[in-house]
This record gives sequence, structure tokens and C-alpha cells, in this order.
Amino acid sequence: MKGSLQVMMIEKANKHIHSIKLVLCGFVKKEVGESSSV
Repeated sequence: MKGSLQVMMIEKANKHIHSIKLVLCGFVKKEVGESSSV
């Protein structure tokens, strides 16, 4: 039971990290695109 709870926590953390990475990547791409288009 304790092991499965840890796995759930790790999966949640991984999803959270993945979503943050996606947001950061989108933000960086937008910034780079705007600066390069100028």
C-alpha cells in the first residue's frame, strides 16, 4: 500500500514537471520568436 502511494506521488510529480516544462518551452519559443522577428 505504501509503495503504491509513493508511485502515485512520483507519477503526479512527473506530470507536474512535464506540464511546467511544456509551459516554459512555449514561453521560451514565444520570446525567441518575438526577438528574432524584430
